Amino acid sequence: MVNEDFENNLKKYNELFNLDYSDLEFNEFLPNIARLSDLSNDLRKIEGIDKVIKENEIFLEKKLEDYQSMYIYYILGSTYETLKRLTIINDLKNEKDSTSWDFKEYNEKEIIYLRKALLIHDNLNHPDEELKNRALTNLGNLMCDLGRYVESLDYYERLLKENNSFGMALGAKGMTLYYYASILYDNGHQFLFLKESYQYLKDSLTNESTEKHAKPVFEKYKKDIESEIPSEKLNKNLKYLNIKKYFGGSKKEIKYRKWCLENCLFINPLNDLFKKPIACSDVLSLPNMRFKEINGIEYSKPYFWGIYNQLKQEFITARYLYYEGTTFEKNHFSDKERNLLDTMDYSMYSMNIEKIKIAYKNVYSILDKIAYFLYLYFAEEFAELNVNPKTIYFKTVWYNKNNHRKFKEFIRKTDNKALLGLYWLSRDIYANNLRNNDEYIECLEPDAQNLDDLRNFLEHKHTRIHMFDYDPKSDKLFNEPENIAKDISLKEFTLKTLKMLKLVRNALIYLSCAVCIEESKKMPSNVDLEIPFYMGKIED
Repeated sequence: MVNEDFENNLKKYNELFNLDYSDLEFNEFLPNIARLSDLSNDLRKIEGIDKVIKENEIFLEKKLEDYQSMYIYYILGSTYETLKRLTIINDLKNEKDSTSWDFKEYNEKEIIYLRKALLIHDNLNHPDEELKNRALTNLGNLMCDLGRYVESLDYYERLLKENNSFGMALGAKGMTLYYYASILYDNGHQFLFLKESYQYLKDSLTNESTEKHAKPVFEKYKKDIESEIPSEKLNKNLKYLNIKKYFGGSKKEIKYRKWCLENCLFINPLNDLFKKPIACSDVLSLPNMRFKEINGIEYSKPYFWGIYNQLKQEFITARYLYYEGTTFEKNHFSDKERNLLDTMDYSMYSMNIEKIKIAYKNVYSILDKIAYFLYLYFAEEFAELNVNPKTIYFKTVWYNKNNHRKFKEFIRKTDNKALLGLYWLSRDIYANNLRNNDEYIECLEPDAQNLDDLRNFLEHKHTRIHMFDYDPKSDKLFNEPENIAKDISLKEFTLKTLKMLKLVRNALIYLSCAVCIEESKKMPSNVDLEIPFYMGKIED
């Protein structure tokens, strides 16, 4: 029976592979190309996958309805995931040296196409909920594979908020929580993540919608947790998570802390786990570290903690400036008697808006400082490559000097999921072609060009914040030249600033976790004596 099924599938595969897709209408094209994709996956036919990609990309050149493009984008995203998986299998079979940093192009394409599918889906009058669920689950899975555990949880949460009984998302979220726990240095945090992971995995195994092939995987992770933590602890209700004293302070402070908690802006992994009082602090720092001598320089002082302190403080200040700028309704007395002229373009001026601008610029600047942290932390490796510290930027620190499509070899060989996550986070911010900064390429995050462009105008040029969507360049009354200013509504500007705050907050968490992973690799076997170095806490 198995052989008969295989022969039937192979026959259908050959039929679909040789089909002429050029003249097919959408209603004929979609089921045939989707079936070819499924069969290529089942039969492990990479040439079939290549055919699916080629035919879909050709079909996209036609004039299509939005819903038609959505289905093509979804199939393309899923097909690139299959192509990557089959390539990895072949590499293992051929004993080829490949790492989690490879397959960059496949990951890029999967992210781009799945995000495009979701973008269209969210604007349709008659959405396809099954496609949405699968696209969100696939993106969550991919973000987990790329070490972006925070964003992975966001995708699952988006799905489960609307459909809390989707078994595949429950199990996948449980697995992401398991992996997230593995890169944390705090044992208490690890326990809470594993406890939560355990519950999601349990729920997925009893859920009828969970696909059969996934259940053994979810069961394995569930048993791994059971082997690490006694069942009474896994099932115990932890009342201390909700103790109100964690909010602390005045009514004004409590309101601010609740806002941070709801927007997941505390530099604290627990804020990714739940929105409970215990997560109301910026508790994350760097793990224990071993010092060493590099090129005659003894790294024996707490430089790295000092740098991380500064990064945290800059973020915390930017976060509060944004909060004040978006919640303080009254004009400040410093805004009185300004003698500002009405330029008839609905531009807005206030201290509150300037606070949001400062928040955006300051939080954006943290990214290059993270890159400099990595330069110092991997000082030996960068020294061997003769890298000039003046060329260290967050968007380029990963690549070879003369080839911005190829990773530095020591980065490529780091088995460090948090560092990988930090790299892929950078791809959501910088979308420009590194060989020509004026030329933007297709980016992973549809908003990446605007985020980078906005920062450039805020820092070096003229930015106009309007009460509502308005573009003076389209107003014939003004006949304004290009590049006079960056025009943006206040609503869009505040949303973009919040987005940057979340991205940089996540980057700071990945940085700490990346150091934790690297430090765990260092064995003290070649050290005769280790002297602990203790640091107290700076008073609040």
